[in-house]
Amino acid sequence: MALGVALILTGLWVGLRRHEAPTGDGRLTRWRDAAVGPSATVKGLVTVALVAVLLELPTMFPYLLAIDTLDGSGLDTAARVGVLAVYCLVMVAPAALLTVLRGLSEQALLPVLGRVDDWFRRGRREDTAWLLGLAGVLLLASTDVFARGMDVLDRW
Repeated sequence: MALGVALILTGLWVGLRRHEAPTGDGRLTRWRDAAVGPSATVKGLVTVALVAVLLELPTMFPYLLAIDTLDGSGLDTAARVGVLAVYCLVMVAPAALLTVLRGLSEQALLPVLGRVDDWFRRGRREDTAWLLGLAGVLLLASTDVFARGMDVLDRW
């Protein structure tokens, strides 16, 4: 519960902070350019991948919930493996499709990807605030205190 509340408050703090004028490329931009920019290196790609793994850890809750749901579903092992494989495919398919499309038509996609990148850069503070807040709400909603509070509201 405390982690959920902390994430919500951090999201509010990030979203409501005064916006400073950009002062040039930040560390994340340099890391991204080292991984996928014109001077990309294997070291840069590995660094970005490791950071992505660390950032992915707190967002694994939907996956863990899916595993728990499968465990209690009553399906046999083969069906569980199949359902989990489809779940993983659905989660990976958009990134894999975009990667294939970029490889097939890199020159055609570069202007579009540039515009998407600019859009992400402009909204990065708000996006981060929303992600932190939503992760906090999901954590908070899974607590017993929240469930008891909802029961009280239902009876009221």
